[in-house]
Amino acid sequence: MLLKEAGLVREMAGLDEGTPLFAQIAERLAEEIADGGLAEGERVPSMNELAAFYRINPATAAKGLNLLADDGLLEKRRGIGMFVAAGARRRLLAQRRERFAVQYVDPLVTEAARLGIDTDELIALVTTITDPLEAPAAVLAAAYHQRWEHETGNRRLKTYLRGPGKILRSRSPDLVKQEIWGYLLTHYAISALICTAATNAGIDPDRLKFKRTVRIIRRALGPAFPP
Repeated sequence: MLLKEAGLVREMAGLDEGTPLFAQIAERLAEEIADGGLAEGERVPSMNELAAFYRINPATAAKGLNLLADDGLLEKRRGIGMFVAAGARRRLLAQRRERFAVQYVDPLVTEAARLGIDTDELIALVTTITDPLEAPAAVLAAAYHQRWEHETGNRRLKTYLRGPGKILRSRSPDLVKQEIWGYLLTHYAISALICTAATNAGIDPDRLKFKRTVRIIRRALGPAFPP
């Protein structure tokens, strides 16, 4: 029973059984460093803390920590633990900027050139907000984060619960409203389940993935929980 519960918590936390767990632990910590959640010089969770959080073997957690230490992102302090190395965030951001350019910017610029779109027109396509007094960078960053909070909620309802490309089945306005309320109530119930599971496991609810939780519920209920 405990093993099954540990597996469910790992799955809800977003750990993929098809990828080495130690690599996923290393990536999670790297993300925390890049996002500023773990500051330079700050102690990172120990292998035992990570093992308890993700319900994994301490040796697996240690392997993930050592992977970052070998890359120079963490430093070991004898008898104290591991800490974020100086310059780790700068290095990670540089790597991710390069990856972002290769994956997104270069293809965008290449396709724009094929279509005859010059630099000025491309910039206008990317954003129409150019006045820093009207929209300071901090305001735009906050709005962007809030926008994705809304997008995430919409995706949960439209894609994870209803299914991609599917339309509402009801044929009358009253039944459409009823169907929408059904989706909203289901979303609320699953979110409450996530909060309860996270609280019982002593972890942040944001660590548990909505999509994976839906899959677990569908496996448990079968046809009683339609896609």
